[in-house]
Amino acid sequence: MSPASTSGGSHSGNGSSSSNGKRNGNNYRYRTVNAQSEVDETLFGTPHRLATAAKMREERQQTQDYQEKPLQNAPKQPATVKKEFIRHITKDLIRDIIVPEDPTCTSVIIDGSTYQRLSHAASLKPKEAREHEISESKRNRDSVEDELNRRKKAMQEYDQHRKKNAPLEDIDLEAKEEAEYMLKRANELRQEQEDEVKHLNELILNAKCHAIRDAQLLEKQQIKKEMAEEDKRLDMMMEIERLNALKIQEEIEQRRHVQAK
Repeated sequence: MSPASTSGGSHSGNGSSSSNGKRNGNNYRYRTVNAQSEVDETLFGTPHRLATAAKMREERQQTQDYQEKPLQNAPKQPATVKKEFIRHITKDLIRDIIVPEDPTCTSVIIDGSTYQRLSHAASLKPKEAREHEISESKRNRDSVEDELNRRKKAMQEYDQHRKKNAPLEDIDLEAKEEAEYMLKRANELRQEQEDEVKHLNELILNAKCHAIRDAQLLEKQQIKKEMAEEDKRLDMMMEIERLNALKIQEEIEQRRHVQAK
């Protein structure tokens, strides 16, 4: 084969390979990214169910963290025990919940006799025994109340008898008489003051009545005087009108006589 043919063949081969490369470059091949299809939910907003589940997981994790927190810094015997809280976060609000305390710290220790008495009282008994105990207790209580009432009545009777029979001394009699005199005098003065007050009230009332009556009479006289003056003024006006009318009538008569001549 000649060199020319060889060179021509090589040129033709290079031209075909370049054309194939261009065609392959223009045809894009699909590249597999993942065998399963996934969608980013945040692009479309978080669903309500997923948000609720996330909040529940967060609350449960916070509760576990508070419960598992070591109490190394707590005092061994504090003077006042502080209450422990757990923060509960919900959709609507945030609140602190008090952790229940150990009930053993408030236990009461009693002696053996008290325990025996309480256990004996709490034991089940027949109905007749319970009724007998109740009636016996009521009878004892009634007897105690009767005795107290009897003693109280006896003391009251003794006190009244002592007051009646006790002789009054001279000082007591004098003090009693002075007190009675002062009381009597106070009543008399009060009666006199009441009489004086009544008399003054009557005088004031009479003065008011007279003043009102005088004012009414004066007003009546003033009205009567004004009415008389008004009547007099009207009479004068009527007289003037009458005189004017007579004068006009005389002038008319005179004109008629003049015209008749």
